[in-house]
Amino acid sequence: MGRAFGMIHIVDALGQPEPEVERGRCAFCSYQGKLTREHVWPERFNKIIKVSGKTEYLLGDIASAPRTWDAEAFSTTVRIDCGNCNHHILRRIEDEAIIPFIAPMLYGQSGAALHLTAQRKIAAFALRMFAVSQYTHQRARPIPRHHREYLVTHRSPPPLAEVWVWRCVPETNDAILPDIVCGSLRVSGKGERFSGRVNAYHGILRIAHLVIEMAARTDGLAFPLLPVAPGAYLRIWPMQDFSRAWVWPPARTLTEADYQARVRGCAESVIV
Repeated sequence: MGRAFGMIHIVDALGQPEPEVERGRCAFCSYQGKLTREHVWPERFNKIIKVSGKTEYLLGDIASAPRTWDAEAFSTTVRIDCGNCNHHILRRIEDEAIIPFIAPMLYGQSGAALHLTAQRKIAAFALRMFAVSQYTHQRARPIPRHHREYLVTHRSPPPLAEVWVWRCVPETNDAILPDIVCGSLRVSGKGERFSGRVNAYHGILRIAHLVIEMAARTDGLAFPLLPVAPGAYLRIWPMQDFSRAWVWPPARTLTEADYQARVRGCAESVIV
């Protein structure tokens, strides 16, 4: 099987561990105390993507030999958040996005309108996925605390985060298994001095035909680069065109090679 359920591949493990989480501070708010187990992949995916038997899990950096094991699909959990964030706030983000919007998009539903509310909810779901899945890695934390706290406070990514949706038709059955990649980045925009320090993250998530990509700086500035692929993606965050809804899917479809190239791009520092 391909890369699959409930794990994260860190392509640039530059983040730092968060000992306060291990000491009982929620990963999404200021609560300190007993933490709950958050499902990396929301359990409701069991009703959308049917997987018989067990599936292969991989844990570790792409560049190193990952640890593998077999387990039930969508069963991975991480003990990271308080009961309120787990059972109410993050659950609401999942409920608002998965069944109404994510599920119909997984297999390329044609002509579906992604109105402004849908765009916000899908973007929030993307940040939720990257934020939770990073805790399957022992060290790297690409998604900073202030972005996670913004998510649970506003149920959206920060205003200057970039979220794009693509359609990719898998070439094999293995490729329909969910896959998530996220890493830390060093980026510099035009006229900026390139410091070489980590100041951004870039993630890509695929479930069946749907690919959601996210990139953001962690220093409050705009991410300096947009994909150069006219007609191949919809830019759903930040919401810029308030006059109309986007129509899913995009005119152009990613090939498997295109998708893998975008995955590799998650590891690249960017100077514009």
